[in-house]
Amino acid sequence: MKKKLYCLECKGEVIIHNGQYVCSHCGLVIGPQYLPPIVDFTSMEDSSSISSKQYVSLGARVHIVDGLGSYIDYHMTPFFKDSRGESLVPFKQRLFRRLKYVYDLRTRISGNETNYRALRTLNRACSILQLPDPVRDRAAYYYQKISKKYGKLKEDSTNHIVLAAACLLFAIREYKHIAPVTIQELIDVFKNMGHRVSVRRVVREILVVKKIVSTKNYIRKSEDYIYRIISTITNSKDVIMQLHSLDIPCDHFKRLLLKETLQILRKLNFSLRKGRNPYILAVASVYAASKKISSQLGVKRILTQKLIAKLSGVAEYSVRDHYCSLLKKIIEM
Repeated sequence: MKKKLYCLECKGEVIIHNGQYVCSHCGLVIGPQYLPPIVDFTSMEDSSSISSKQYVSLGARVHIVDGLGSYIDYHMTPFFKDSRGESLVPFKQRLFRRLKYVYDLRTRISGNETNYRALRTLNRACSILQLPDPVRDRAAYYYQKISKKYGKLKEDSTNHIVLAAACLLFAIREYKHIAPVTIQELIDVFKNMGHRVSVRRVVREILVVKKIVSTKNYIRKSEDYIYRIISTITNSKDVIMQLHSLDIPCDHFKRLLLKETLQILRKLNFSLRKGRNPYILAVASVYAASKKISSQLGVKRILTQKLIAKLSGVAEYSVRDHYCSLLKKIIEM
């Protein structure tokens, strides 16, 4: 049980009101209430006598260069008040003004301007590509790890924007179908932001990423793009109108298309995939699956090569070439 406190003036019981110890009888404010911290920053030892130290950094975020991760009060506030809205004393004003200056943006990124620019570009690219936060954080982790050790591998300095793009590509490949982004789409995003990035430079930088990260090589498969391609096609207005005219439920067609496409790719020998672009092969597999579904439902056609190529951003002749050379025999079996 908590020990009761009594006022030294009137011997009344002391209560807590708005974070202050106050006498319930005479109203005397004795002092503020101090609460223990939520996070224990001290080193602790467990019951097995093994020392385990945990160092916690306030506001530490892997995808950005910052200090506490927030501002003291508003961004440009020169005058500070307490929780009750009353002005702080001059000594406290000077104290918080110094703290605010120390954790200001200009001071926080001092000496880390290059990393700040690269991570800012990385965050913007992830936002444009609509990548989930785990992919962004993984790429930022690779970048920070490699940027610290890069000097041990090369004497000349690297282009940190290219390095950030390579780390992002490596994270995208690692997360597979969660981040179905092609390398050309990634390069186009960085180019649109005004950076001199090419496929050759990014692929060459990935060799450095793999050397430092010491992980296995993630190779893209056509299965990684299936969910994205089918979602794009079935959400198109042209396809929805086509399905409506044939009296085919959109959700039912989407499930059939996903099932048949995966079955076609399972029947396709991996030795036949060598040298083929996995994204184009995935698009052609979706087209082959739609032709098979059309024959099963007894309709002339649901999706055309021209429509699928337009919605997926692939040349029509590429879809036709992959279908005729690899997939036509599979759906006719």
